[in-house]
Order: sequence, then structure tokens, then C-alpha cells
Amino acid sequence: MNALNKSIVDVDLIVPHQANGKLAHIGKGLGFDESKIFMNFERVGNTANASLGLCIDELAEQDSLPDGALVLALAAESTKWLYGTFVLRW
Repeated sequence: MNALNKSIVDVDLIVPHQANGKLAHIGKGLGFDESKIFMNFERVGNTANASLGLCIDELAEQDSLPDGALVLALAAESTKWLYGTFVLRW
């Protein structure tokens, strides 16, 4: 996030990869505020590579993000060998 001149404390919401539902627990262990982590794994199960898109769509449908919110999405390919991230300004 250095390229954006932002740090993790500037992030309003974190959307992790959700293939097994455990990455949010890892985030909590690293000190991320639980209220800043969005998960839908318990409701929809393993949606693999579609999980981030489905989460973003659910957030839009709920109209739960204020204008200007900074969303950090943590992506992983289904085999977990490839990963990346993107930052979205809502």
C-alpha cells in the first residue's frame, strides 16, 4: 500500500479470500479488527476464485459501505500458489 501512500490503519474493510473460511481467523491473529473483515463463507460456502467478486457484490447490494471507503481485497488462486491484492475506493 506504499504506492498509494496508505497503511493498513487507513483501510475501512478487508475482504480476504474465502475458499476455506480460515483466512479471516489468520487476520484476527495478526491484529486486524474483526469488524473490518468481511466474510460470507458461513452463508455461501467455498466459492473459490469467485469469492471476492461475490463479496463485493453483496456489499453493494447491502449498501453497507460509505462513499470513499477503502476496501482491501486479498485474493488467492484456488491452489493457493498464486496470490495478489487490490485496493478499491468505494
